[in-house]
Amino acid sequence: MEPLKVVQEFAQAMCPEGYEGNDAACLKSLKVIAASMKPHPNVTTRHFITSSLCNQMGNLHGGAFAIILDTVTSFPLALVRAQGFWTMVGVSRTLNIAFLDSAREGDTVEVFSELVKVGKRMAHLRAVMRKVDERGNPGKIIATCEHGKVHVPGVDYIYVPPKERDNAKAKL
Repeated sequence: MEPLKVVQEFAQAMCPEGYEGNDAACLKSLKVIAASMKPHPNVTTRHFITSSLCNQMGNLHGGAFAIILDTVTSFPLALVRAQGFWTMVGVSRTLNIAFLDSAREGDTVEVFSELVKVGKRMAHLRAVMRKVDERGNPGKIIATCEHGKVHVPGVDYIYVPPKERDNAKAKL
C-alpha cells in the first residue's frame, strides 16, 4: 500500500466516530497531504486552527501545539509497523518543543514530521511546524519538536467508546 494511504487510514482509525479524547479536535482538523519512506519515513499534515485549539486571545494554545506535534510525529511510525514491531505507535518518553511564533484561529499550519531512528524499543522523531501563507505555501517556521517514543510490546491501538468500557467493567 502507498505510504500516503497507510497514514491516512491510520489517522482515520485514531479518531473513530464518537471519539472525544483530548486529541480529537486535532485529529478532526488535520489532513494528511504527503507521506514517503525516503530519505526517512516522513509525513506532512495540514491543520486548520479552530477556536477549540486556541486560548482566550485567539492564538493556538501551547497545549494544542503539543497535542498536534505529539500526534503527528507518531504518524511516521505507522509506515514501519509490522507484526510484533511497533504495532502500537508507542508512548511518549520525551516531547521537546521550541515555540518560535504564533498561529491564530483561522490560520492553517503545516507539519513535516520524520522518523530519525527506530529500534526495537525506542524511536526518535522530529517535526517542523510552519504557518501556511495566503497562496497555500508553507512559510515561516513557528515551532520545532523532538519526540522520543517507547514501544510497548503486546499492546495494540484500539479505541473503545466509554459506553462499551462501562459495559465491560460492569461484567467483571
